[in-house]
Amino acid sequence: MQNTTIPNLIVVGAGKAGTTSLHNYLDAHPQVFGAGDKELMYFSRFMDKGVDWYKSNFKVRDGVKVYFESTPQYSFRDEFPHVPQNIYDLNPDMKIIYIVREPIKRIVSHFNHWSRTQAHTFKDIEKSLAHEQHRKFFVDRTRYYYQLQAYLALFPTRQIKVVFMEDLISKHAETMNDIFRFLGIDEIGDQIPPERHNVGAAYATDVKRWSIKDISKERIAEIQKTLSKDVQNLFYYCNKPADFWGEEYI
Repeated sequence: MQNTTIPNLIVVGAGKAGTTSLHNYLDAHPQVFGAGDKELMYFSRFMDKGVDWYKSNFKVRDGVKVYFESTPQYSFRDEFPHVPQNIYDLNPDMKIIYIVREPIKRIVSHFNHWSRTQAHTFKDIEKSLAHEQHRKFFVDRTRYYYQLQAYLALFPTRQIKVVFMEDLISKHAETMNDIFRFLGIDEIGDQIPPERHNVGAAYATDVKRWSIKDISKERIAEIQKTLSKDVQNLFYYCNKPADFWGEEYI
């Protein structure tokens, strides 16, 4: 039987913030091995399968220094509050990457996902964002610093890295090399193709693809105001300028 191991890196999300693209970029590095099933959801839903099942997804390979998986669910602090502790209990030396994206764009992408899979519930983005329960569902998962705090409470900051989707797109090679330095592996960012992955699933002709234009300016402003403190805490932690996502979040 081929030897297996536990991962030493986990990409925890956020959902609809470029997790799939980042997973593929990391997996393209010869010193990195990503689980074939990107979202194993072990620490959130499937710990009853046992650690041997989990390890079976990470077969030891020559030259590989980093074994990882990517599961956005791991950043859903309220739904799965025990995930950070579960990860820590398996490997206290685990490195954590949290990828984030401008909040309104992430919310729109998130809504488009659910409007395709549960069209009977998520029929109109403006109405959903006015609906208290739906609004909480989409907005709370965009409280990035709030989600991050659950990991900061357990892991030292040297083991945690926040990646901005905007940097991954605009400064691809530089951002990937920054990640590779964090992981302690060869900096070959210029050799990793920058193609984006999972940029919206195929849409049926009768399914509307929602956009920011479908949300009222008043609703957008209200959400930005709601998230502004969390955004500024994240920017301060990451040493980002306060207007990185626009003056609306200041």
